[in-house]
Amino acid sequence: MQIHRLVWLFICLLSAETSFGVRVEREYEGLTSIPEDIDPNVYLLNCKYNEISNITKSDFNDKYPNLQYIFLTHNEITTVESGCFKGTALREMTLMYNQLTFFPDFRKVKDTLEVIDLYDNRIHKISRAEIDYLTKISEIYLSCNPLVQLPQFTRLLPSLSYLYLIDIELECCSQTIWLKRQPDTLYVRMSSEPCSHPSQWSMMNWDDITEDMLLQHTCGERF
Repeated sequence: MQIHRLVWLFICLLSAETSFGVRVEREYEGLTSIPEDIDPNVYLLNCKYNEISNITKSDFNDKYPNLQYIFLTHNEITTVESGCFKGTALREMTLMYNQLTFFPDFRKVKDTLEVIDLYDNRIHKISRAEIDYLTKISEIYLSCNPLVQLPQFTRLLPSLSYLYLIDIELECCSQTIWLKRQPDTLYVRMSSEPCSHPSQWSMMNWDDITEDMLLQHTCGERF
């Protein structure tokens, strides 16, 4: 009886994968670019732990209509070409531990993308125009990037539920007051002492910094 149950479970798992598409695993292969021999029915692409340096439109556009998940953790990615991912159904993009200096362009998947993970890159600035089109986004992970200022995520992305800002040394000023006014629908994870500027706040707990204190400091004073 137990064997029959295991066989039934295995068949169900195979059927589930077939309904979604094909899962492609290409870890630890020394890849320097997205491989071209990917099954067109792929729904999940895992190319973690390689040496990929660039993502181009020709890598994904109009090739993989079922593609929902891309995992590119631990590569050497410095650029994602604007206009990438056209024709996919991308829901989650993981680019942890790469070398990006700008927030990538996801406009071609703005109606499907839900999760963006950019943990531990080299992004130093995010503008309003780089994110305000992400109407379906629910989770953004930006921890361990050299950011000092952030756009007002709560106003620009009302669908956002999780925002991770751990180990980001913020310039705390009037423009960061939105972090004190988080809606109940948003969970923000940040360091307990997130302020690098003003210098006298560098050892202060965020809970001890009031809105009035933030309003008294104009952003950009140190530049």
